[in-house]
Amino acid sequence: MVKRHKFRGFTVIEVSLVVAISLLLLASVLGGLSARIHDQRYRDAVTDIADYLRGVYSEVIYVENDRTGQLGLRSCTVADFLDNGNGFHTNDANANAHPGRSNCAVYGKLITFGEQDSYTVHTYDVIGRTVDSFDANFNISDLEEKDLAELKAVFTGAVTVEKQTDCKFTPAGNSASHTPEWQSRLTYPNDKDVYKEKPYKGAVLIVRSPISNVVHTYVLKKDGGDQSDITIEIQNLLASSTIGTTPTGCNDTSVKMYAQSSAISSFLSNYISGSVAGYKLQKAELDFCVDSDDLFRSRRNIRFEEDGHDYTAVTLVPVDGEDNRCR
Repeated sequence: MVKRHKFRGFTVIEVSLVVAISLLLLASVLGGLSARIHDQRYRDAVTDIADYLRGVYSEVIYVENDRTGQLGLRSCTVADFLDNGNGFHTNDANANAHPGRSNCAVYGKLITFGEQDSYTVHTYDVIGRTVDSFDANFNISDLEEKDLAELKAVFTGAVTVEKQTDCKFTPAGNSASHTPEWQSRLTYPNDKDVYKEKPYKGAVLIVRSPISNVVHTYVLKKDGGDQSDITIEIQNLLASSTIGTTPTGCNDTSVKMYAQSSAISSFLSNYISGSVAGYKLQKAELDFCVDSDDLFRSRRNIRFEEDGHDYTAVTLVPVDGEDNRCR
């Protein structure tokens, strides 16, 4: 006689327990994977912004000028355009006399953070006259290695005027912008909760000396040496559009009238000359932080070392370092 074996099935409770445990394990795996993805994205964002800033140094050292814009219709900078001294503006006659050349030189880059209250980083060519475009009264020995004096003497700036039918501001050379990846933000090296939604504002000037050709780095600071809470608002200046319209096009008078208005503080040349009350460009260390909503550890501190001369000036401070200002 064959005996029949009775097979007992799983109870509802047992099945529920297996399903619950499986779901917990799956959630744990997915949660860990999600955390790793967010962490890697944050690391990529930090590396990306650091590499971008290091690349700006390379562009200063290895200058490439694609000569955008109409050379015959621009002076080097607004400061140059308004000059009543012994120099001269770039014009059709000068351009025709020196085909493929101008009396303007690319001296470096201006980096701005927080323009128009955004997290986008902007860079602008810093343009000025060539030293040999001055007359015999220009004494090079009086300026040699005196901080910003030589840049002031060659009317250096990042903005000029385009002399078309109407009179408009335009970048003096090339410009570019870069937005941090993966919705990361550039913030102040202070308490994270207080500054979480406040974009970092500041400016860095990387320039070659017209005299020695040595690269120097200047950062925008308050007069007391504290971190700047403003930036050089070039975008707002460019957005101001028409300065004035005359039958003959743009003239010195219309530019000068605009330059005497409240927009004057937007000109890089005014920071170089030290005429913006409460702020100055100086050789000093500068720190900012890279923040993210998905960050579960200390923010990463990116630093411009004092008076850097090449890409090594941009450093990533170790997260566990004593000098990490973004804890």
